Amino acid sequence: MKILLILILIFAGFVFGANAQVCGQFTTTLVVKTEDNKAVENSVVQLVPLGKDETKGKTFVRDENDRSKFSVTFNEGHLMLGKYKVIVSADGFETAEKEIGFPHCKHQYFEFELKAAKAPNQAILTGTVFDRNGAVIPGTKITAVNSKGQKFETQTNEDGEYILELPFNEYGSIAKYDMTFEKSGFAKGVLKDFKFVGGYNSEMHLDLALDAGVSGGPIIIPSTKENK
Repeated sequence: MKILLILILIFAGFVFGANAQVCGQFTTTLVVKTEDNKAVENSVVQLVPLGKDETKGKTFVRDENDRSKFSVTFNEGHLMLGKYKVIVSADGFETAEKEIGFPHCKHQYFEFELKAAKAPNQAILTGTVFDRNGAVIPGTKITAVNSKGQKFETQTNEDGEYILELPFNEYGSIAKYDMTFEKSGFAKGVLKDFKFVGGYNSEMHLDLALDAGVSGGPIIIPSTKENK
């Protein structure tokens, strides 16, 4: 009986050792894609412990050959019983989160599907560009740049009218734009810190006049149209 017990223990030890040798390391891999299954190469992955951090400083590392792929590898014997939150973010996309664990000696694979970020709140800026005599100026290039450096461009039509769709701040601070108005034969018009507000289905109206070949900013002409 004792001999049989010893043989069982030896066999169990042999099996355990074989399994340990086979395990070696275990890896968790994740891939970041869009809703239409395209790789997202500008994503950032964060690993946040939901309790005690048992990773010993390890985190997801981007694959050198596939920038949409990340992995983290642990050695056998590195036991992690807690849960972790994986946060994946990328410019132009909504942030995605998933709660995961790291089961010992288990390889895991996750796909994160990022949804395109919602368009910012936008309202319409309209107006007409005139010369000093009150005649309209078609083909005037209009550029608006916000505090984030985002650029929005349009030009006036044959009636000197323009339409420019701009993001506004729904809450908090007012959106500000540096605006320029350019047309060959006229001095470049500059309007600094133009304060732009909007709301649902709203429209702001701004008429301007440019000087012919004279330096300086645009002259603002009071609008004859009411804001909607």
